[in-house]
Order: sequence, then C-alpha cells, then structure tokens
Amino acid sequence: MPPREVSPAAPTASTTGRNAASAAAKEPSIKRFVFTSSSVAIANSQLNDPSFHVTNTGWNDSAIEQAWAPPPYTPDRSFIAYCASKAQAEREMWKFVSEEKPGWTLNCVLPDLNIGTILHEQQRASTGECIRSIYRDGDMTMAKMFPPAWMVNVRDTARLHVAAMIDPDVVDERILAYAYPYNFNDILAILRESYPAKEFPADLEGVGKVTGSVENGPGAELLKRFGQSGWTGLEESVRENVGL
Repeated sequence: MPPREVSPAAPTASTTGRNAASAAAKEPSIKRFVFTSSSVAIANSQLNDPSFHVTNTGWNDSAIEQAWAPPPYTPDRSFIAYCASKAQAEREMWKFVSEEKPGWTLNCVLPDLNIGTILHEQQRASTGECIRSIYRDGDMTMAKMFPPAWMVNVRDTARLHVAAMIDPDVVDERILAYAYPYNFNDILAILRESYPAKEFPADLEGVGKVTGSVENGPGAELLKRFGQSGWTGLEESVRENVGL
C-alpha cells in the first residue's frame, strides 16, 4: 500500500485497532474499552481562521485523501500519513462496535499536544521533549516540527481516560482533550518569564495562531467531576514539563 512508503502507520492502523477490539470482544468480563485517539483524527489545525470550529463529530478525511494520493511518496508526507492513520484507526473502532455489537462500551479520548510532568529522567517524553530540549539545550529542532495547535496537560489527559473508563454517564463518547491554543513563541515567552537568568532562542519567524474554537466543554466538565477546576493552563504545564 503506497502510504507504507512514507509511514507504516497508515495501512496498518485499521487492522491494529480492529484486532484489539476483536480480542476484547472475546472476553466477557470487559465492560469498557477506552481508545486513545488523537486530535488529528478529527482535523489538522487551521491557522489564522476564526471560523474554524472543531466538534467531536468530525473526521480528518482530508488527511486520508492526501495520504492515499498518488506518488511521489516523499518524507514530507509522513506527518499527513500519521494523521490519516489516527483517523482510520479510530473510525475502524466505531465501525467494529456498530457491526459486531460487543458487550462493552467504547469511549475515545482525543488529545492534542500533550505537555506536562515527565515522570522519569530516562522516560521517552514524546511531545514533552520539545520543551525539555528548549530548556536544556536551546534546541528548537522538535519545536519547528509542530505547527501551532492546542495543548493539553498530560495529567488532564490521564484523568479523562479514567473518566472514560469508570464514569457511568460517559457512554459512546469522543472526548476532546484540547485545553488552550498555543504556538512555540508563546512557550518561549513563558520560559523567559519563568527563568529570567537563562537564555533562550529567539522567537520563530512567521508563526501563525490558532484562532478558531473547539467544543472542549464536556472534557472540562469531566475534569471538574474528577477533582479539578477545569483544564490545566499552558503556563503551569510548561513549568511542569521543565520539572523545576
């Protein structure tokens, strides 16, 4: 399959998700299945577009179409193949539930960029490594890979998974884990203010803003139900990510 040439995730995502669901359906003790999806299963962020609005009913059909478009399959198409894999995998989960009617409830959590506490020095920090690299080494390599989007604190994402697993009112839901919009110039500003004795790289040039909206109220309400006041802020999350 062509997208395998730029990312092995795209052609295998649907099969992987369905295999997991099929295995769970054979175990009668399972009552809940919580699937970690992604914001890019719905859409890629749109910059400087106040009309852009994200709901939990959308699907990133544009990414799927681009991922499966004809060659050339160059490395610059790997991210869109990743986005397509997330959309295909989650969609296959819902298709399985509709067709097979397993004895469990499916809930999906769709986080955007996760940042926050890194539990161990040797932990592979995924997106959290962006901020850690800037703080430690002034390295913006990873930061330049991520377009402006929405962020979410990893603790909030974890709590939403717990809610999706044990809250009896959360049934057949896609929970949007989008807290606040950001770009890496916002993060650099927080780092400079928080650690004034340390030098940080200059702002990125030509960086846009995410100016649309997201229906993230249901996620915030679940966090309140599980002991928080709502979404954890960007500034607090950046400081937690640094770990000081």
